Amino acid sequence: MVRIIFLFLSILLTIEISVSATPPLSGKNKILYEGIYMSTTVETAGTGHIEYRTYMRFYPDKKVILITSDLPIEDIKKSLTQDGIYDSSGAFKVQNGHISFSAISGAGKVDYTGKIIGKRLELDIHSHINQYRGKEIFIYVE
Repeated sequence: MVRIIFLFLSILLTIEISVSATPPLSGKNKILYEGIYMSTTVETAGTGHIEYRTYMRFYPDKKVILITSDLPIEDIKKSLTQDGIYDSSGAFKVQNGHISFSAISGAGKVDYTGKIIGKRLELDIHSHINQYRGKEIFIYVE
């Protein structure tokens, strides 16, 4: 009986060591480059509402470009390129699942900082143009 208990405890200890030594899944919490990230904002004014989207595209050379539009994503995918149309751009940094960058346009600068969670970006935003501060979630779309 003592041998069985000892064997059982040895197996449990081995399993615990194996599980705790398992590295995190690779590919998780990384910026994706093939598609674009999209956030939808709805503003209400008077009796109506305005819906618009902010789109971001990231590049392996650490460049990010952004455009805000009411056009559907299919139209934006074709034109949101480094050689195409965009409102602002910047250089991004990623460290330990966190991302940060400043997007510069002719109107000024907007800072973005936050977390990469799978195919989603949860970002805090600070506009130096109008002092807006808020949070937005960007979803990756291929």
